[in-house]
Amino acid sequence: TGTVRARATALRLETPTGRGLPPADLTASADLHGGTARIDLHATAGASRLTVTGNTGLSLTAPLDLHAEASVDVAQADPLLGAGTRATGRLTLAAAITGSASKPAGTVRANAAGVRLLSGPGAALPPASLTALATLQGTTARIDTRLTAGASHLAVAGTAGLSRDGPLDLRTSGTVDLALANPVLQAGGQAVRGMLAVDATVGGTLAAPRLAGGATLTGGDVRDYAAGVHLSAVSARLAAEGGMLRIVAFDARAENGTLAARGSVGLLAPGIPIDVTVTARNATPIASDLLTATLGADLSIRGQLEGAVTLGGRVDVSRAVVQVPNQLPASVVTIPVRVAGAPLPKPAPPSKVLADVGLDLTVAAPRQIYVRGRGLNAELGGTVRIGGTTNAMRTSGGFKLIRGSFDLVGNTLSFDSGDIDFNGAAITDPALHLVATSIGSNMVATLTVSGTARDPKVTLSSVPPLPQDQILAQLLFHTNAGALSPFQLASVAAGLAQISGQGGGLSSPLRGLQNALGLDQLGVGTGANGQPTLQAGRYLTKGIYVGAQQATGGAGAQAKVQVDLTKGLKLNATVGNGEATSAIGSTGASSGASVGLTYQFEY
Repeated sequence: TGTVRARATALRLETPTGRGLPPADLTASADLHGGTARIDLHATAGASRLTVTGNTGLSLTAPLDLHAEASVDVAQADPLLGAGTRATGRLTLAAAITGSASKPAGTVRANAAGVRLLSGPGAALPPASLTALATLQGTTARIDTRLTAGASHLAVAGTAGLSRDGPLDLRTSGTVDLALANPVLQAGGQAVRGMLAVDATVGGTLAAPRLAGGATLTGGDVRDYAAGVHLSAVSARLAAEGGMLRIVAFDARAENGTLAARGSVGLLAPGIPIDVTVTARNATPIASDLLTATLGADLSIRGQLEGAVTLGGRVDVSRAVVQVPNQLPASVVTIPVRVAGAPLPKPAPPSKVLADVGLDLTVAAPRQIYVRGRGLNAELGGTVRIGGTTNAMRTSGGFKLIRGSFDLVGNTLSFDSGDIDFNGAAITDPALHLVATSIGSNMVATLTVSGTARDPKVTLSSVPPLPQDQILAQLLFHTNAGALSPFQLASVAAGLAQISGQGGGLSSPLRGLQNALGLDQLGVGTGANGQPTLQAGRYLTKGIYVGAQQATGGAGAQAKVQVDLTKGLKLNATVGNGEATSAIGSTGASSGASVGLTYQFEY
C-alpha cells in the first residue's frame, strides 16, 4: 500500500530531429491498495494531450477499470518527418477497458481526420480519414475499421484472437484508386492508373493464417517516362488460396501487341516460393527517344523470394531501333547532405527479398536491329545469351553488323564491322562498337563508334599514326589535308566538330521521314559514276527485304528483293535500267533483271 507520485515539466528532446518538438508536461500518481492501483496520469505537449484514469490490477487476473483519452495534433510531428516536410490533421483515441489483463472487455476507438502532407510530392495526395472500433471480448476482439482517401476506401471487419492461437475471421473489402500513388511516383518519372477492387478474407489463427478471396484490377495503365515503358488496358485477377496468392490473369497492351502473366506466389510459405510465367506477342513495351523494341517473349520466374530466384526463357526481337540522341542535357549530380552534429546513418541491412536474381536468357534478333542518329545508320542481328545474376551478369554472343554507314558532313562512310552488347550496360542503353576503315596509298584510316547509345564516342585512328585532320581528310576525300580545297578544309573542320559532339545537334531530315514512312532503310548513296542515289526499303516479313534505288539525275531506277534462305546464304534479285547494281554486287549499266546467290561467313 502507499502512494507514488511523479511530475515532469518542460521535457524536451535535444536530438537533431527532436529539437523542433514542443516541450511536454507530465503529472502521474498511483495509489496502491493490496493487489490494485488507482492510476491518474495527465500529459500535454503543445496541442496534444493524454489522460489515463481508473483502477488496474497488479496481476493478470486482477480486475481492470481503465479509461483513456488521447488527442494528437499531427502538425507537431513535423520534425520527425524529415527536413522541410509538413503535415496536418488530428488523431483521437478513446478506450474503456474492464475485465482483467488476461481477459479484457470494453471498447477502443480511434479516429484520424484530415491527415495529409502539406509539402513535397505527397502534398498532392488527398486527405485520409480513419475510423476504427475494437470491441474486446475476453480472448477475442471484434474489429470494424474503415479507411478513406479520395476515391479509395477500404474496410476491415471481423474477429481476431488476442493470442497466437486465437481464431481469425477477418474480411477486407473496398476499392483502391492506384492514381493515389502518382504524386510520389511522378518525382521518379513514373505514373499508374486503375481501380483495384479487393474482397479477401483471413481465417485460421495468428500463428497459421489462411487466405481466401482476391482482388481485381481494371482500367490499368503503367508508364515509366524515363525508360519509355508503357502498358495500357491492364487487367488482372488475383486469388488467395490458403497461403498461396495465384495470378489467375494479368493481361496488358503494349502498343499493337500483348503482354500476359500467370503463376503463383507463396506469401505465407517458408522462403516465399514463386512460379510465374510471362509471355509477350508482338509487344512494344519499350518505346522511347533512345530505344524502341517490338518483341515476343516466353519467360519464367522461379525460385524463392527469400532465397534464389532465376529469370529464364527466350526473347525474340522482331524489330528494334536504337536512336542515338544528337544532344543530351547535362547530368544532374545529387549532393549528399547531412545535418551538422547528427550521427551518421546506419547502413541498411541487405534485403532478404530479391537480393540477387539468377539469369538464363536468350535474346534472338536475326536482323532489323537499327542504330540511327548522329550520322549513324546501321543494321545488326544475332543472338545474345545472358547468364550469371543481376549483380554479376555474363553474356555471350552478340548482335553483329549486317550493313551500316556513317554520314559525316555529307559524306557517307560504310562500316566494315560492328556489334552491340549489353555486358555491363543497361538494357535501354546498349554498348556500341562500329568500325569504318578507309585504305589509302600511304595510310589506313579508321573511324570507331564506341560507348553507349546514350553517350556514344567517335574516335579516329590511323596506321601510321597521324593528326586528326589528316585522318579525316583521308576518310572523306582519300587524300592528305595539304591537298584540300578551302571547301574541303571547311568540311574537315565541320567533321571534327561533329565527332567531338560540338556540332549543331540538328537531326537528319531523312531520319524523320524514314520514321514517318515506316521504312527500315532510307538514305543517300553514290552510284558507280559518282552520281548521288536515293535508296529506300523495308522488310515485308522476317528475312524478306524489298527496296528501291533512284539516281537523282532521273536515270538508273532499280528495284531489289533479298531473301534470307539460310544463315549466310541469300537470294538476290534486281530489275532496273541505267546505272545499277546487279544481284551479285557488280556495278555497271543495266537494262534488265538479274538473279544471284551470295554467301557470307565470319572468319
